[in-house]
Amino acid sequence: AWSVGELVGASQKGTRRVYAPYPPKRIMTLLKQKESEIEEQKKTIAEILPELASIYSASFFQPKVRVFEGQEIRMIYEEILEAPIDEAWYIGETNKIVSVLGKKYMDNYIKRRMSKKIRSKSIRVKSEESGKLLFHGTDRFLRSIRYAPADFKCPTHILIYGHNVAILTTGKESFGLVVTSKEYAETMKNWFMQLWKVSK
Repeated sequence: AWSVGELVGASQKGTRRVYAPYPPKRIMTLLKQKESEIEEQKKTIAEILPELASIYSASFFQPKVRVFEGQEIRMIYEEILEAPIDEAWYIGETNKIVSVLGKKYMDNYIKRRMSKKIRSKSIRVKSEESGKLLFHGTDRFLRSIRYAPADFKCPTHILIYGHNVAILTTGKESFGLVVTSKEYAETMKNWFMQLWKVSK
């Protein structure tokens, strides 16, 4: 698009300002000028493209680590709801994570997870199980549950979703660590499935 000033000229006559269009051939002159500018921009981009591609590749595939403290841990759960996934995997002690995040928040989170049709697959420690119906493993709650072997202890809570693995401390430390890495997530998924096989 061209501005009015590129197509219409102005001159002052006494106290009046008179406007008149430029000759039609000016359009071709403007087009050639813009073509020249575009060619110059293409040359500049072509020169820096290899460097941009290198930066993009490094940032896209490089693993990322993020730390969350206290109530910021809720941001991890919010991220799960926004992730392009249809299932999230959990390992941990239900009562402890509820004590960190709060019953009201967890109730609301579970309902929103269900509304987004994200299934939950979890391995839990039976002695730390919640008696609340909303935490039970049924199709109604889009959740599958198995209980880890009796000698299994899990003071941290582990979440696996997409290419992300979150590790949450559920004691006095109260912090969360999220590693975004395709390879690490794949490793943890394999570990999860091995534990799933020996859980009941």
